[in-house]
Amino acid sequence: MLIQNQLADIIYKKLSNLKLESLPFGLKNGKVGLALFLALYSEYFHNLHARNLAEKILELLINDKKISSDTLLEGKLGLAWALLYLNRKEIIDNRAITSSGIVNSIYKEFNMRYFASPIPVINDKLFSVGIFLQMKLSTEDSLENYYVCEKLINLVDECERLLTQSIDYAYTPEELSLPMLHSLQYFLQECIHKKISTYKALSLLTIIEKRYAQLIDIPIHHKTIFHFLHNEGKTSHIPLMNPIESFKFIGEIGFYSLLYAKPQLFHNTLRSIVSQHPNFIQATSCLITNQELPLTTLLGWGYGLLLNEKPDNCRKQTLFQQTNLKIITLGENIIEKQDSSKESGKKCELIDMSFLTFCIPVRIDSIYRLQNLTSILSFYSRYIRTNYLILEADSKQHIKSLPPIDGLHYMFVSDTNPIFHRTHYINQMLRTAMTPFAAIWDTDAISPVNQLQQAYDYLLKHESVMVYPYDGCFWQVNYAYTKLFHEKKQIEIFQSDYMPRIYMAGYHSVGGAFLVNIEAYWSCGGENEHFAGWGPEDVERYHRLEILGKRPIRIAGPLYHLYHTRGINSGDFEQNLAMGTKREYIRICAMMPNELRSYIQTWAWTNETKHK
Repeated sequence: MLIQNQLADIIYKKLSNLKLESLPFGLKNGKVGLALFLALYSEYFHNLHARNLAEKILELLINDKKISSDTLLEGKLGLAWALLYLNRKEIIDNRAITSSGIVNSIYKEFNMRYFASPIPVINDKLFSVGIFLQMKLSTEDSLENYYVCEKLINLVDECERLLTQSIDYAYTPEELSLPMLHSLQYFLQECIHKKISTYKALSLLTIIEKRYAQLIDIPIHHKTIFHFLHNEGKTSHIPLMNPIESFKFIGEIGFYSLLYAKPQLFHNTLRSIVSQHPNFIQATSCLITNQELPLTTLLGWGYGLLLNEKPDNCRKQTLFQQTNLKIITLGENIIEKQDSSKESGKKCELIDMSFLTFCIPVRIDSIYRLQNLTSILSFYSRYIRTNYLILEADSKQHIKSLPPIDGLHYMFVSDTNPIFHRTHYINQMLRTAMTPFAAIWDTDAISPVNQLQQAYDYLLKHESVMVYPYDGCFWQVNYAYTKLFHEKKQIEIFQSDYMPRIYMAGYHSVGGAFLVNIEAYWSCGGENEHFAGWGPEDVERYHRLEILGKRPIRIAGPLYHLYHTRGINSGDFEQNLAMGTKREYIRICAMMPNELRSYIQTWAWTNETKHK
């Protein structure tokens, strides 16, 4: 231990004299990494100079407006991760982070760009967002923390797409780099440990293991990391290397020991190298003292050496305790191919969907809701022959008239609760429907008719529980184009190149509209009535079926969301309700299949169902 402390001192003396202006920004090989090392060193050795230097560098980084990269290794997300790491270690005062809002500001900026891409990590070397959010997740019972859990569940789905799906001319899973693979491995293991989307994370780890088994000529540091993660902390055999190779190798291992919070990865590997070269530590000391070495390697060594337990006599020093910082705000889906022909607004022979009931639960909280409902009914009645069930639940009836459509039935339920219990009313409609299939439809959602027909035909011909009449792209339509649709009732309007396009929920939405085999859906629990009001019931529904081995099917093509104003039932406006629904969602996603089946059997509403 004494010799290793001396090594850390030598590294500190070398690094503390570097010229900051010549260094890049990054976590692995730049100023962020240097500040992190200095902060750790100041904590470990009670070094005031290191503490002051770390403060100075961090303050410069926080206010750096020039950096454009937002990745973990090279950009601002690495700074946010480092700040959270130091806060978790109680080296940075929590007030310096929360009062400035710097971490949330960086993440918000990153998040806006990240989820606007179908495969967001093509140009990233690691699973940056997953590693960052694992650090951001805490154990506190707060709404903010539940938002982080929701994002982590979404990212497990992202891992599946990365590992199993291709985009023509852009991406294949075989292109994933080795660092990306073991960062995915670490991320998924952390999700399992924290009971986040456990079942899927376990299955995805097997894909990673098979991928590694197929690779040849894996660099030794990547092979060591994978083996350590895969074998629960056991270090693989380290082949004999010369001291220079061993020095660089240990530097790489040190960085990932820090990033993945695995100090034994560094120390076990170092012991293995020392057993091969008994004078390795002394040779390393001379090498660091007398040669110009890559910053990446020196930082990796520094991190690893400082990842021991703190000395008992180490006095707590906290960075930025009194500083007033000036902050600059910074599963593979089965997709049916759709007909590319456009639809017409002219009269045509009606498509028979007589075994289907459109179920539309509604609370008219604005004139826009009512306009959207009547327009959607008028539009579909032009093209299809089917059944419609409209259920309005409110303190008073707002729907006074509806278009004269064959097969249309309206129900009003007096409900004085300001929170619209949508899942409860969907279940009520599923019991009322006299057809084997139902289309559960938002008041404001509309899909092209040919996609709806494909979804219906799929249910007729296959033993599927659920089909989405779109591929995950759910476009938000602005007021002007919504008004135009009300007038024309032509969906071609939304295909205009001039229409602004904003996603409702990224590339992989699961809300808005879906078709179900009613009996099969009841066997999976129907709608989860533990969700009341606005919340994550759409994604819970998808993941519940997925865990039960009934993954929903998707049809190629978009879904459109008509404009409306947003009230209490269109957001997380009631904190206690929001926390309750998010707890339920996270709980469901953590379950294994048998556990979930047992839980569903406790749902009282499933016992009320009379199968036809």
